[in-house]
This record gives sequence, structure tokens and C-alpha cells, in this order.
Amino acid sequence: MAAKSTDQATKPLAPNPPQPQPDTLDPSATLWRGNRASPIAVVHLVRGNLRHGWRLLLAAGLGILVAVVLLCTVPLYSTLVGNVQLQSVLNARGPAGRNVEIVVADNDHAFFNPYGKPTGTPQDALVALQNKTQQEDALVRQIGQSRLGAFTAPDVTTASVTATLPFALINDQPAVLSPNQAQAQLLAYDYTQAGPHMSLLAGHFPQPLPAGSTDPPDALITLAMAQQRNVHVGDTLSVGVPGGSQLVAVRVAGVWQPNQLDDNFWNGRNFATVPIDLANGQLFIYPILLDQPSLQAIAANAPSLGTERHWIFYADPTRITSATMSTVADQVIQFEHDINNQLPYLTAEAAPPQVHIFTQLDATLRSVVAQLALITQPLFAVAIQLEGLALLFVGAMAGLLVEAQALEIATLRSRGASGWQVLGGYALQGSVLGIAAALAGPWLAALVAVALVRSFVPAAALDATGVSSGFLTGLARPSAVIVPALVGAALGVGAVLVATWQAARMDVLAFRREQGRANHQPFWRRFYLDIALAVICVLAYVDLSLFGGLGARTELGQTASSPLLFAAPALLLLAGGLLVLRAFPVAAGLGAR
Repeated sequence: MAAKSTDQATKPLAPNPPQPQPDTLDPSATLWRGNRASPIAVVHLVRGNLRHGWRLLLAAGLGILVAVVLLCTVPLYSTLVGNVQLQSVLNARGPAGRNVEIVVADNDHAFFNPYGKPTGTPQDALVALQNKTQQEDALVRQIGQSRLGAFTAPDVTTASVTATLPFALINDQPAVLSPNQAQAQLLAYDYTQAGPHMSLLAGHFPQPLPAGSTDPPDALITLAMAQQRNVHVGDTLSVGVPGGSQLVAVRVAGVWQPNQLDDNFWNGRNFATVPIDLANGQLFIYPILLDQPSLQAIAANAPSLGTERHWIFYADPTRITSATMSTVADQVIQFEHDINNQLPYLTAEAAPPQVHIFTQLDATLRSVVAQLALITQPLFAVAIQLEGLALLFVGAMAGLLVEAQALEIATLRSRGASGWQVLGGYALQGSVLGIAAALAGPWLAALVAVALVRSFVPAAALDATGVSSGFLTGLARPSAVIVPALVGAALGVGAVLVATWQAARMDVLAFRREQGRANHQPFWRRFYLDIALAVICVLAYVDLSLFGGLGARTELGQTASSPLLFAAPALLLLAGGLLVLRAFPVAAGLGAR
């Protein structure tokens, strides 16, 4: 027994298994067993969020999308409403309020010398007048295309108009019936342009006379003249020329009337014969229409007959938007400047022609600019408040998501993960949501803006302004709100990161203490600021109900209004959001029980 014990005592022990040396460790093991958490752990956290908290992530993404849509809808809606208002004003002002008309009135003709005596035959005078008219027409069209081409129709109407002339004879019989007086005004149009806007009741349009013909030129008279003066197709009318006993005869070739009295083509000229009351009777002024060559021939044969040449540039309201109306107003001013400085000195004459420009377009646009500046301010004020609520919702959803992952975050912090690593994981998720919202938000905002305009603006009002669906859709361009979309996405991602930052600073020990009893409550909850804001809102609305709104106070002579009236909407939204945050945990606890 003793020997056996001795043998067992003297038997050598088995050697310990070899321990790996630090320098022989697997390099991949140091990635997991070091003092700091591996970056891959953050990836696992993100994957866990997607697996367990996808609903909260989806809710946060929806909140970011709402924030983006709100920021994009405000400028788009403002643009649409501003353009509807602009189109309404332009259409209400009528043709004379939006078109640009240039009138050139000669003080003498080109064939007069500085001493007022003719320098050639009537044929020479006609050639000189035609050349002068062509030069003026080319210059006016050139300046018009340069300054007005961006917002006017390509077709420009030209017309020639004389002063009112005594209406002398009808078929060699006196045309004056005492005590009433009658005068005529000769006008010339290009009937390839004017024809579609005229209703020919009898006869035909004026035709140019053959060269060398001595027949009276063709003329058109209005239906009112035919009825009031008993004039028929084929009759001869004679009008007097100022400064002598010379008469100008024309032959009635047709009777006509405008298709529409307010036709944009005539730019406010309706050709209505309205008697003018005089002291001893009434004055009737009858328009007589000729072709351009015939009126030029009459002017060449009657040097004392003053004529005016008209050019009408037709503004296209659909090519004038709220974004370009300031530029359009400046272009109209530049056009007037160029015409007044170049046209009177185009030809070397003893007395340069007088140039007049008739338009209200620039003044109309500047008044609309001032109106839109006042309209958009309340809209942006409300949008900022709604944006704050959307971001508050995003922060709340992100807070719930972080709270669900608080233990994992605290564990990572205890194993050496930095706050930036944790924030990086949530920043990655928030960035993906923000990019998706930035891509989809502008398109949704365009649809929402068009729908809001159609909802708040009656269809009859839209039809009256001439605004079509295509016009609204073309203005609501998603590309115009790229910057607001990026800003909204950045704010949403920022709300996610702010909600994450508090949890990213706690380790496991701090997390356990916080679970037992919350040590940090928001300052607004500790000081009951939400309830205080609610009380202020109640006071503001009591003040509103007792003393009336801004309009009533202005009528009563109160120049200063209570600041509560302006702050009440914003404070109400803020107080409501904070009260919901205070009541939500209580309601959630009751629901869980």
C-alpha cells in the first residue's frame, strides 16, 4: 500500500496545455475582443432596427415625407395662387390694359421741305411715304421682338388712322342733317389679319385699285352707319380734307361689324357709333375702312391730311408668370425708352413725328407684385408652424425607436462604442429615409398644390381667368422646389439624430438607473410650459371673441392690435403638440394595462 502510494506520488503530472501567446492570436479575434466595439456591431444594430422596429422607422419616414411635402407645397401653392391672381387681373383689365400699342403721328410728310412747300409730285410723295412707313415698321418690329418677344404673340397688327374729317356728301348729296353733325374717320388694315375678326354683312373686302386708276377706292362701312345714314353697297361717300375745299371720295364695297365688341384684336376699338352730345345737337363719328395702299395714296394727294400709324403687340397672359412679371414690367419700360429714342429720328425730317405708347401692362404687373407680397406672408407663417409639428412627430417616432433599442445601445456603449458610431447607424437610416422623402416629396407637393388650388378657387373663377389644367400643371414643377425638399429632408434627419443623441450617451449602468427612475425630463414638462401656453391661447381667443378681429378694431379706430392675436395660432399648435406628448405616455400605459 505504501509502495503504491509512493508510485502515485512520484508519478509526474501531465503538463498543462500550451497557452497561446498574445502575438499568435487570430487577428480577427482582436476585432471583437478589443476594448472598443467593432463597427460591424453598429451594422447589427441597424439590422435589428429594421427587423424589430420597421414600423417605427416607417412612421419616422412618413413624418420626414410630410415635412418635405409641407416645405415644397408652400412655394408651389404660392406660385399657383399668385399666377391665378395675375391671370385674373390681366384678363380683367381687358385688351387695352395688357397690350402694347405704338402710335406715330406725322407733323408733316416726308415730301415737304423745311419751308412747308411740296418738293415733288404726288407720286414722289407716295414713294417717300411708303419708304418711310417701311423703315418705321422694320424698326418697331425689331425693337418689339427684342424687348417684348418673350411674352407677346408673334403677329403684330398694323393700322393707319386719320383724324376725324367732315362727312360731306353721299352720292353727291349733303350728308349733314341739321342740327346733327356727322364726321368720318378713315382707317386702313391688313385684311388678311383683320378678316377673321370681322363679319361681312354685304359686299366684299376692299381691293387695291389698279395702277393709274382714277376710280374712288373701295371702303367698308359699319352696320350702324348703313342704317343711320341709309347708305348701301355701291354708294359714293365724300369727306372733307382740313385746310381747303378738297374732298376725298370712296366707294362703299361692303358693310361689316366686329365678331365681338371686346375682341382682343381691336385692342379696345369697338367701332360703335355713339352720338356725342353737343350744345346745339349731336355729333356722329363713323369709321370708314380702306386698304393700306389706298389710304397712303389719299395721304400723298392731300398733304394736309394728318395720319397716324399704329402697331399693336398682343401680350400673351399665359407667358407672363409671377416669377417673370417683374422682368416683363422692366422690358416694357425698356421698350418705351428704345422707341422714344430711336423712332423719331429714323428719317431726317423738318419736324420729327410724335411717338405715343399706350399700355398699362407695366403698372398692372407692379401692382400685382405688391399684392402677392402681402398674400404669401400669412401662408408662410402657417407653414412654418405645421413644419414644426411634422418635425416634432419625426422626433417622437425616432425617440420611440431609440427607446426600443436603448438596451442594445447601452450595451454597445459599455463595450467601447463611441457616441458617433451609434449616431452613425441612425444617421444612415435617417439619411435613407430623407433621400426617399426628398425624391418623392416634390412630386407629391405638386399634386397637393394643384388640388388645393382647385379646392379653394371656384371653377367659375378659374374659367374666368382663362387658367387651364395644363397651365397649372406646368407651373407646379417639382424641379422648382429641389432646395426646399433637401432642407426638409435635412431637418427630418436632424430630428432623428437629436432624438438619438440622449440615448447614445448612456452606458448599461446609466440605462438601468434611467429605467428605474427617469432622471432627465424635458424642461417644458418640468416647468409645465405646455399648460402655460394653453392658458395663454385661451386668453387670446377670449380677447378675440370679446373685442373682435383686426377688421373690427380698425373700424373702431384702434391702430394697435394685441400681439396675442398674431401669436395665438402658433402658440396653439405648439401647446397642442406638447400636451399630446404629456398625455401620450399615460394613454399608452392605460392601453397596455
